Amino acid sequence: MKDLILQLCSCDGVSGDEWDVANLAQKQLSKFVETFKDERFPNVLGRIGKKNSSKRILLDAHIDQIGFIVTYVKDGFLKISPCGGIDKRIFPGICVEIFGKEKIIGTVCSIPLHLSSKKYEQPLEIEEVVIDSFLSEEKAKELIPIGSYGNFFAPSIQLLENKICSKGLDNRSGVAVVIKCAELLYKSDINWEDLDCEVFFLLSTKEETGESFGAKVGTWATNPTEAISVDVSFANQPNINKKNLGELSKGPMIGISPVLNRKMSDKMIEIAKENKIPYQLEIMSNRTATNADFISVTRSGVKTSLVSIPLRYMHSPCEVIDINDLENTAKLLSLYVKSQVV
Repeated sequence: MKDLILQLCSCDGVSGDEWDVANLAQKQLSKFVETFKDERFPNVLGRIGKKNSSKRILLDAHIDQIGFIVTYVKDGFLKISPCGGIDKRIFPGICVEIFGKEKIIGTVCSIPLHLSSKKYEQPLEIEEVVIDSFLSEEKAKELIPIGSYGNFFAPSIQLLENKICSKGLDNRSGVAVVIKCAELLYKSDINWEDLDCEVFFLLSTKEETGESFGAKVGTWATNPTEAISVDVSFANQPNINKKNLGELSKGPMIGISPVLNRKMSDKMIEIAKENKIPYQLEIMSNRTATNADFISVTRSGVKTSLVSIPLRYMHSPCEVIDINDLENTAKLLSLYVKSQVV
């Protein structure tokens, strides 16, 4: 799991430009199930079981990550617009990578405190952010066409006590869990062709833009009878007073929401208790702000559940997860699927 998540986080994959990570994810998923890539998006889809079965279970995780798109190039400096919910407070002084004709490393301009006016003591709006490409105007326009994507430039690091720090753990964590779940089901003692059941593994695109386009078309194509979306959610940390946050290292967060199917959530709670899998509840009084919202209303409606991995410092270059939470999430999902098919 550690190697898989580090590989996934090392790949580019901003919303709208997911080809690099999609290729790697398909390669990893194809070790266990039949796969194909929808070249229009590019969703990665895997399947196991008897085709055209009456019971069809979908496991979904979005594969894209937040980033930005270049809107302006002048004198070697760039302006950008966000792709997803970038935290504008962390921008000044950080390194970024721009995926133009070549990968270019730049720095977000930062005004030294000694020279700063009161105007610049507050976080800049994204439209005010300027990136120094360290290139001449001619070279910058040649190598960084308008419309090039970019992201934080930050390493993926293994921390103490089985923690990982990286950009893109939202939601490469969910992708790793879905791939691991496929492995567990593939290696189980189930004779899939003897069952009236088909399981789909959807690694969907364009979630961070807020419209979950990849999940919508992937769900329509597979037409599941039930679905589980796998994402990340907020882990508690100092200086946050909100209730109902998860805890790092305490297991998967099983979602409870008006959007979600309560019987599915209750079944997962039962399985977690029976198998001594640590778990937490995530109570939401309305929508979940994940692919689950869109999956549940596809076609004539889909019974849908949500399982989230606790994550600290969301949408930053230093998101943090616990590998044990990923392992326990994959185990819970595989046991749930097995309980529905045998």
